[in-house]
Amino acid sequence: MAKMSNNIAMHQMQGAIGKLLVFKVVKGEGVVTKYPDMSKVVPSEKQLAEKSRFGEAIRFAQGILRDPAKFATIS
Repeated sequence: MAKMSNNIAMHQMQGAIGKLLVFKVVKGEGVVTKYPDMSKVVPSEKQLAEKSRFGEAIRFAQGILRDPAKFATIS
């Protein structure tokens, strides 16, 4: 893990570059880490249920955005 200090180009930078590097701020210091490998993580039943519920919410919202009459009622 690399630490950055007083780097104008990377000041408070957060996010990822591709799937190689992650820039984040930990305890006020900028830190560069490798991209996490989540391929071996097994989600729990509750996580899968929540993921499914969130997918349903996305499909519902997309349906409203595609229908001008429904969209007009929320705007």
